[in-house]
Amino acid sequence: MHINRKFTIYTNIFWGCCLCLRYFPGTFTVMKQHWCLQSALKFQNQKIRGVVGALTNMSLQLSMIICNIIQYFICLDTRLYPVSLVFPCTMSVLMIILTFMMKEEPSKKDIEAQNTQTQEAVVVNQAQDASKTKLESIFQKKYIKSFIVAITMGMAIGATGINPVLQYSTIIFKDTFNSKKSGTIGALITSSISLGASLVVMPFIRRFKRKQLFVSGLTLMLLCFAALILVLYLKLEKTLSNDLVLCITAVMILSFHMSSASLFYIIIGEVFPLKIKTTAISIAMATASISVIIQTYVFPHMKQQENYVFFLCWMFIVYLCVIFFVPETSNKTLKEIELEMIPKKYHEVSDDKQEVKEPSIVTVANADIVISPSVSAVDQ
Repeated sequence: MHINRKFTIYTNIFWGCCLCLRYFPGTFTVMKQHWCLQSALKFQNQKIRGVVGALTNMSLQLSMIICNIIQYFICLDTRLYPVSLVFPCTMSVLMIILTFMMKEEPSKKDIEAQNTQTQEAVVVNQAQDASKTKLESIFQKKYIKSFIVAITMGMAIGATGINPVLQYSTIIFKDTFNSKKSGTIGALITSSISLGASLVVMPFIRRFKRKQLFVSGLTLMLLCFAALILVLYLKLEKTLSNDLVLCITAVMILSFHMSSASLFYIIIGEVFPLKIKTTAISIAMATASISVIIQTYVFPHMKQQENYVFFLCWMFIVYLCVIFFVPETSNKTLKEIELEMIPKKYHEVSDDKQEVKEPSIVTVANADIVISPSVSAVDQ
């Protein structure tokens, strides 16, 4: 199963044109990133989805550090070169390579399971699959939890504060180092930390549970925001304050990659019921894009201390919603996850109707006798 190549190439060409024009705000490239990273949802195996999501995020960070290197050696410090307009082009090339290289094959267990199924069971499964693919509206009482999760996940990726930190890193770190290119050095350091964090988190995505890792990352981010507020409030000596801000930012970037960066695109592909999956993912993506756009344009007009208070409150709301509404998706089938997302009063009746008893096979004197579930032993 290959990723949708044509769709990826078309979006890359579109954003390449936007890059050449250099007129469109860099925050709108986030939408393009979301489309590319949805490629991880094309894979059915849970571990493969995690690996592809992590690899895609790593390619994004790699393209960022390449652009920061170009920015350091070519651009002047007084000229805020829009890094967010540059790295999508590099990421596009990496995504096209990933598109043609990644391929999923059925496992041995899947092949054996298909070979051992009876014809009757295959017919029943096809009928059930056909009924499940019938799309429904998300604006129903039974899907209220899915709607909340979609908004929450979109706010989680958009409210982290990482996006404006990366986009305005040349301004944030302009006085941190004793150099004319202090801002570009800070941008290079943050992008290097992002790349390293994306590499560190890859094995954790495969070994740890999704929600457990997501909550851990959000907890670290909350602590980092609180620490930044405290450092700015105390008004320490300038050099010490800059060093603390840089260290706390590094930890915050690491926690971001543990939670929102890779897991966001994986969880939204697993958590929603099949009948509303497309709509729910669209809502999550739209919420994330709107959140990033709002915070990016609000960031320059706010004082640093107020900025982090704003992000801290936003992240605390997201944290509570993740704790109470987002279920654990690791080591669970899509059916089990769907039952958790829908209240019991809506799926108990439907499960009874869809329950089909498979014929039992009894071997007597080397002869297979098929006993229908509707016929009792007395009748035989």
